[in-house]
Amino acid sequence: MKKTTLFLLAALIVFISCETRRNGDKDKDKLKQALSMWIGKEIFLPKDLEIKAREKDTICNDIFSKKFKVLIYVDSIGCTACKFKLFEWGEIIKKVLKNNSNVSFLFYVHSNDYVKLEEFTQINKFIYPIIYDKADKLNRLNHLPDNLRFHTFLLNQNNKIVLVGNPVGNPKLLDLYLQQISK
Repeated sequence: MKKTTLFLLAALIVFISCETRRNGDKDKDKLKQALSMWIGKEIFLPKDLEIKAREKDTICNDIFSKKFKVLIYVDSIGCTACKFKLFEWGEIIKKVLKNNSNVSFLFYVHSNDYVKLEEFTQINKFIYPIIYDKADKLNRLNHLPDNLRFHTFLLNQNNKIVLVGNPVGNPKLLDLYLQQISK
């Protein structure tokens, strides 16, 4: 238990230090408070939603039963394609699944235009399942913050948050994800 606590504290410090350099010291306390509020919190995953994947059968119920789940929430505000970064996620998924098959990636997307989303997945050759959250159930159940930095989580088998933050473009955070998953 002490090792896990120390690891989570180190993860928080890395995340905060990266954000502090970008935003200045004034945001440090806000980030600490937000992170401490989310680490360990259980996320409720709606499972009665439509799931689509290119080149695969869309019956993907096993993605909810993995030991670790990387949850990525994308909302309809702004440019979905800009926030989604499917190509980068595809590379991360390949890297993670190469070493560990007990991880799933849950892409919950609340969008105003799923046709554009499907075009975007085809352009990026993204073959992993995407959960169509048309009623924004994930957000309504969990009251996710507006800050996009808090829309990606590493969940354990009990759907409790282990890490917070998007590892796309953040090698240190990706390393933390990989370390935690390989335990």
